[in-house]
Amino acid sequence: GPDEAGRQALASKIAASFDATQDIVGGDTSLREDAPRAFLRVNRQRAESLGIPMAAIAQTVSGALSGANAAYLHDGQSKYPVPVRLQLPLESQVGLEHILGLSLRTAVLPGTTSPGQLVPLSELVTVERGIIDKPLFTKDLKGVSYVFGDMAGKLDSPLYGLAAIRRTFQAAAKDGEAVVGEYWIHQPTDTYRGYALKWDGESQITYDTFRDMGAAYGVGLILIYLLVVAQFKSYLTPLVIMAPIPLTIIGVMPGHALLNAQFTATSMIGM
Repeated sequence: GPDEAGRQALASKIAASFDATQDIVGGDTSLREDAPRAFLRVNRQRAESLGIPMAAIAQTVSGALSGANAAYLHDGQSKYPVPVRLQLPLESQVGLEHILGLSLRTAVLPGTTSPGQLVPLSELVTVERGIIDKPLFTKDLKGVSYVFGDMAGKLDSPLYGLAAIRRTFQAAAKDGEAVVGEYWIHQPTDTYRGYALKWDGESQITYDTFRDMGAAYGVGLILIYLLVVAQFKSYLTPLVIMAPIPLTIIGVMPGHALLNAQFTATSMIGM
């Protein structure tokens, strides 16, 4: 579609149709909810006045979240030294309260031997809140939003599932809404004028397989006909000989129905 907001709204409606359709499982989309992100901007002037380098502030925050090895233990039993790792527990990493409560020691004043004072991290940084950038998906340099789903139940063919989803989507459409162009085989052409819906996945693979197998089947019949013509020097005799070939469908289809088997590309090869 022409813009991201409208495309996401359309994808949400289609996802609702997936969820409302029977035997459609594993529904998901490429849409992502807003996720908060916090920036800790160091107050350089304040940190320099206290003699705390920026590297120490960065290492403190990184160690609290990712962990840092403070020392190593040699117990005489382990082949390698055992690291002593400092890290905030997972429940303390959810918010910023525990991180901002971490303390850093100021530099020692000239002419004194007393250790520096402990200053909380909240006095050295400013919290700036934002939103994590969402992934944008494109295909052929055009923005797209994906809706996923799988077919389960007695009829596991994707074509039946797509037809059911399409009926649900059309039934939920309100009067006055813009008509969405639907594409089953080819890709949408001009997506900058309006929104388009491309049914893809296993249905496309099924179409491509049967199209190629059908074309090969037709070419094979033509070549067989030409060979028989060359053999019998007649254009009518090959037609009589090849007449039973279409009749195989009469035997194949009832056989599949009797055994409750699906008509697949392998079935076409057998014909």
